[in-house]
Amino acid sequence: MARRFSYARIKSHRNYEIEELAECVGVTPQTVRTWIKEGLPAITDKRPFLIVGNPAKAFLKEREAARKVKRGQGEFYCVRCKQPRKAALGLTETATMANGRRVLKGFCDVCETPCSRFLPASDAA
Repeated sequence: MARRFSYARIKSHRNYEIEELAECVGVTPQTVRTWIKEGLPAITDKRPFLIVGNPAKAFLKEREAARKVKRGQGEFYCVRCKQPRKAALGLTETATMANGRRVLKGFCDVCETPCSRFLPASDAA
């Protein structure tokens, strides 16, 4: 499962070694090495490798933004298909949870998996 990282824990003007950044963000050092291979800017001329905080923050934010899936009006994210999908036959149901949040429920148009999505509070009932 994809993780979200606390960018506030990375200090912009600090240099991190691989192990320090891994501990700060809450991942393994191997994950940070993989990020370096994927384009995380690092000073790799000498050991220990150093990573400046500000580019690390920008890299993680950009990586998270690229993963986000845009859904259209009335679409769900189907976990089985791993795609945004419309509801089967256009049938949806709105339910209200105990805490007042509203949920739109339906079935995937392709694989018929039950899907749901939270509705923004700004939507009128």
